[in-house]
Amino acid sequence: MDCYLDCFPNKPTVVRYKLNFLLFKQSVARKNSCLFCSHFIDRTKKCKSYSFAHSSVAAVNRIALTSLSRETTWNAPFQGPGLIFCHSEDRYAFDSKQIGGPIVLKELEEHEETIWKMWYYGRSIGFSSKSNLVDLPTGCIGYATSKDGIQWNRMSGLEEQGSVLAPNRNNEADFDSAHIGVSDVVLRKIESDLANYNVYHLYYFGGSNAISTVQIATSHEKRKRLDVVGLKMLPGLAISTDGFQFTRIRGDCKDGALLPVAPHKDFDSLYCGWPRIVTLDDSHYMMYYHGLDPSSGMFVVGMAISPDGFSRWRKLGPLRGLGWENDKFARPGAFDERGWGTRHVIKNPSDPTKWLMFFEAVSRKGVHSIGIATSQDGLTWSRLVDYPILVPGDDQVQDSWDSGAIGCPHAVIQQDKSIWLYYVGFERKEHGGSFRRTGIGLAFSEGADYTRFRKYKDIQ
Repeated sequence: MDCYLDCFPNKPTVVRYKLNFLLFKQSVARKNSCLFCSHFIDRTKKCKSYSFAHSSVAAVNRIALTSLSRETTWNAPFQGPGLIFCHSEDRYAFDSKQIGGPIVLKELEEHEETIWKMWYYGRSIGFSSKSNLVDLPTGCIGYATSKDGIQWNRMSGLEEQGSVLAPNRNNEADFDSAHIGVSDVVLRKIESDLANYNVYHLYYFGGSNAISTVQIATSHEKRKRLDVVGLKMLPGLAISTDGFQFTRIRGDCKDGALLPVAPHKDFDSLYCGWPRIVTLDDSHYMMYYHGLDPSSGMFVVGMAISPDGFSRWRKLGPLRGLGWENDKFARPGAFDERGWGTRHVIKNPSDPTKWLMFFEAVSRKGVHSIGIATSQDGLTWSRLVDYPILVPGDDQVQDSWDSGAIGCPHAVIQQDKSIWLYYVGFERKEHGGSFRRTGIGLAFSEGADYTRFRKYKDIQ
């Protein structure tokens, strides 16, 4: 039964987009049953006794709207300074196992009220039956709101397991058929003679069910070959007028991605992951992404440019000035000796002529911390300081939620030019059992000094 339009009779099936008013069809195809209704029935334990075939449209509408507005909160299963958001306690939710990748926007709504919006990715306990799926918190993308940027409420989405965007299960050949994760959301205001409205451009990355063969080092200095599903991660794009219901926009690549991997053993021949977008003007878009060099094991940040943010993305290669010389980093023993991974690039609030990059650094011993770099053109970078500005929690404390690793930084500029830095933390392996729990944390800069951050700590 296809009851999607019955559940939401007033929902538009097209999205008006851009100044030329191109129409994109919303993805509402349902083959055998309404995924939203099925999701609701499963979670209310009424699968055997409730039938939509014998219910009125009004009753269905009430059920749908009740579930749509349902907000859930969480109780932290582990603790420590910085922690503000954990995985869901609902074992059927898309983020019941792990979460990551916070993208936060602070918007001014009607009546001058501020609302904080966060998109993040998560993986459920039973997300995939494939044991060799790449070991990341990625799976589906979720959405949460807040009044202060600290206390968050999950919003149950219409996609798989309550997410707002799920893997593309309809086309196994596409780049995002196995797992996905959000990495940026760009809000663009569209103004026309007919109406003014916002369009959310959600940039994400995804992996397919294709198998990648990689080699890893063992304790005996030998290399072991592994077959991994979903490692070939590529960037994609989805748009929305409300930040809640998204429509995919196919990229120029045949699998729907915005960029392909490199054909040879370059730094991005395994994957092009975690794309972040910087908009210079309406005809200049820069994408920062990173890959894992298969020969050296180094994480390297690359750049691509596009005239419209949708198509014709062109790679420019690795960023300059980060120590990447002759296919290796010339900083032995440094906190970023193995390179830079996830990152967030913003204008320097204290000096708009320069850029700042908060980046996830990886040491030779595998310690993940967060550093900061600066640039005048966005291409050539130098470290602002030669030490990390945010480090994992105290590994001597068993309940320290982020003592294993931290990364995925996202900076939100405040009115006083201070920065709130959201990030992801992993607990230590020996604390997590079969898998490491993850959470989302928050740290504050000391005013306009972006080299000094302190983690949020609830004093109540």
